[in-house]
Amino acid sequence: MKRIVFILTLSFLFNSCNIGEAEDRDFVLLPVESVEMATEYSIGNISEIKIRYKRPTDCHIFNKIYYSYDQNTRFVAIEAVKLNQSNCAPDNESIFEIPLYFKPESAGTYIFKFWLGVNEQNVDQYLIHEVDVL
Repeated sequence: MKRIVFILTLSFLFNSCNIGEAEDRDFVLLPVESVEMATEYSIGNISEIKIRYKRPTDCHIFNKIYYSYDQNTRFVAIEAVKLNQSNCAPDNESIFEIPLYFKPESAGTYIFKFWLGVNEQNVDQYLIHEVDVL
């Protein structure tokens, strides 16, 4: 009897856990709509860059700012979680604004490439801002 209870308990535990299952969501990049930023920054100072974006549906939820760099070039996009639900409503009207904090450590010209999406040839398009750090 103890063996049957143990097997049933073990079976229940394995069937009730969905460890690592993420079929109900995907991570996607959303394009940047517009950016507000200065043309000059100071070494060591933290400055705010305002980034605006839209989401295609109400099932797209902001996750974080995608940010990578190569020397003085910064690549920026919006990372969202897309819930795979059948009741998603279009949301092309709402504009969301989030801050990106920039703290340059060295002088020079920095190039910010804000991702706008891809064109018809599937080539990444960017809104490019060059800024000077003094």
